Parts: sequence; structure tokens; C-alpha cells
Amino acid sequence: MKKIRPEFIVPIAMVILAIAMVIMFPAPKITGHGSYDNNVQPGQTILVKWTLTKTTTCPGLYSRTWTGEGGYYLSEGMRSTNIPLSDNDVYRVATLIPSTAPIGHLQLVVSGYYECSHWRKYKFKLEPVILIVE
Repeated sequence: MKKIRPEFIVPIAMVILAIAMVIMFPAPKITGHGSYDNNVQPGQTILVKWTLTKTTTCPGLYSRTWTGEGGYYLSEGMRSTNIPLSDNDVYRVATLIPSTAPIGHLQLVVSGYYECSHWRKYKFKLEPVILIVE
């Protein structure tokens, strides 16, 4: 059996490490941020402007979590994802402000996962949308 020349050990190790990093920490399947420029009311439906990049056609699920003043917390049930492949595309998504939302700052976080195989789920969490409830 031949020995590996010492000057090749570091480059080979770097290639193996790079492959392992891609497998263990893949690029997110969706990234983005949302915004809404006006104050909102509990029970109001608004159009949140989302700028999204989605790189997968795999099926997925997401949920919305709301947090606000006085320890307010509401987590909605999981739903199927329906955003098409996109590259920094803008979407306006109808969003119902919870009727129980307290006055003050309210934060919306969308998170979920894409399942591209039976053994691997690619989790995501979009940047929060900050709203003011009046």
C-alpha cells in the first residue's frame, strides 16, 4: 500500500471537511423577510409584503407564531407550503392578525421544514415581521 505524500494531506483533509460541511449544514431551502408599514388592529386582515428566495420543490409544512406584549404567545397549526421556486421575489400574503393580539408590539415568525427525503427534513425560520397593534 502506498503512503500519501505529506504535502497532499492538508488539501485532502480540506476537501473531506468541505464535503462534510455541505452534508451537515446545507444552504437553507428558503430565506426571506416580511414587512408591513402601518399599525394594525386585532382581527384585521393585512397584506404582508414578503421578499423570498426558495430553492426547492420538496413538499413542506410551516406554522406562524405570534408573540407580543405581556407574554402574549400564539402558535398556529402546521400548514402545507405553497410558495413556488423564487429568487428574491416579492409576494403579498393575506395575514389575519389574531383577535386576541394585545395592544403594542407584535411579532410574527414563520417557521417549518421541507422534506426532501424520508430521512432528512430541512428546517427553516424566516426573519420576524414586527407589527404595532393599536
